[in-house]
Amino acid sequence: MEKKDTRSAGAGTWATVSKISGLPAADGASRHTESELMWKNDVGERYKQLVPPRPARQGARLTSWSLSSGPLISEMLGHAVAKASLSSQPGGKCVDEVVMFLDLDKAAIFGNDGNDFGIALQWENKPFSDVVALYKLLVNPNVKETYRALSARAKHVKVVLYTMRSTLLVYNSPFRHSESIIPVRWHPNWHVDGQLYLPPDLVTSDQVMSQTHWQHELMEPELLDIKKSLERLLAVREVIQSELGLNELPHVVVTATGKSVRQTAEVLGMKPANCYLWDDNTKIEQNEHVVRVAPYVAMTPPRRDALLKFLDR
Repeated sequence: MEKKDTRSAGAGTWATVSKISGLPAADGASRHTESELMWKNDVGERYKQLVPPRPARQGARLTSWSLSSGPLISEMLGHAVAKASLSSQPGGKCVDEVVMFLDLDKAAIFGNDGNDFGIALQWENKPFSDVVALYKLLVNPNVKETYRALSARAKHVKVVLYTMRSTLLVYNSPFRHSESIIPVRWHPNWHVDGQLYLPPDLVTSDQVMSQTHWQHELMEPELLDIKKSLERLLAVREVIQSELGLNELPHVVVTATGKSVRQTAEVLGMKPANCYLWDDNTKIEQNEHVVRVAPYVAMTPPRRDALLKFLDR
């Protein structure tokens, strides 16, 4: 993972990718249900125009750190990954287990929620497989490098996705006459201390939604909006499993407030001392169980070109 730290060194040239500010208009509205139309119309109001990524101006350079070279890996482990009790001494694996908690936005994936590229695909009625393919292009390559570095020093490395997606817990409905903030209650067993723990054995959004007995009335477009947000989250989960070669889908924990690695680890039945969160949030970097990473807001030219090619299909 990328980490800004004056104690480590290493740089790379990255091309800036601009944020998306909107979505294009769509044709064929008659093909969609009324609730889908309401959802799409609302998105259309919030996002007027799709702005494609643009390369940085000639000569622009962004400095970043990664675990891409042997000496740099050792140095990074000395300051960051060493928090996970990983010794830099040679001689094989030094600990039994490390749990890698991954923040998503600007850490494990590019920008905030993929800078709305996922919303754009959903708005155009693209299949879930296309959303997964998109996030494969948006995942931070340093996630895999960090996982490999941890795996070289621990016998077992588990992964937990830990994200702040308030919409899935406190929904601000744009579909009512006056602004309405609705607490979203999923299956009661999934709510613990204000956080949502999504079972890894439920693969699709339909499976997750079917297990939920809504404790309040939601309009059809509201349910659809929540489902679309859930699908984007599950797409990232699938990509992380694929990129890291995990045997099982990782746990996903959603919070609408501050993050607590210790509390979350205990709920998941994991040893808190072995759990560490990779996050770009500067407000929590002093926590001994947090490894702060540089925000992932820039791509290498090949990745940028692949993303543009995908979006231009």
